[in-house]
Amino acid sequence: MRNYDGKEYRYRSSDLLKKKGLDALSSHLKFEPPKKGLIYDLTLYAGGTGVYDKLAASFPGNGEILGLIKEKHDVLMPLEASQHKAWSDDFNWLIEREGPTESPVECAIHFIVSKMLPFQQAPDKDGFIYFVEWSDVNNWTLFWGKDGQINFLSFSQG
Repeated sequence: MRNYDGKEYRYRSSDLLKKKGLDALSSHLKFEPPKKGLIYDLTLYAGGTGVYDKLAASFPGNGEILGLIKEKHDVLMPLEASQHKAWSDDFNWLIEREGPTESPVECAIHFIVSKMLPFQQAPDKDGFIYFVEWSDVNNWTLFWGKDGQINFLSFSQG
């Protein structure tokens, strides 16, 4: 349960006490990530001005974890999202895609690079990128990675 107390809560994988941070991350991921190799940085705020959350994580992953991501979240790759009948306008605005001649994958990579934290693996065309469906400029979640490493970013303002 969230505290609407107007305080900012910060949790990092380097914290001595990790339970609250792991619980918050697992709640957003909708599954418990592997603890070995997990790095995260979470900032959570809820108060009179609304919600302002920024979450970032990186952890080892495999086909089973990718399956969990797909099971727990409605995710689409950038090309699919850019062609979604009801969501494409909001998605293209989010990744700053200005027209059909711009690659949605390239725009998504640029978006991720502009938002990721230094401990996260840079995205490229050889890896996967999944945006949670209906992500928009005020509330978005995405996963990306390759070579057994999964990265997660989420932002919510409202």
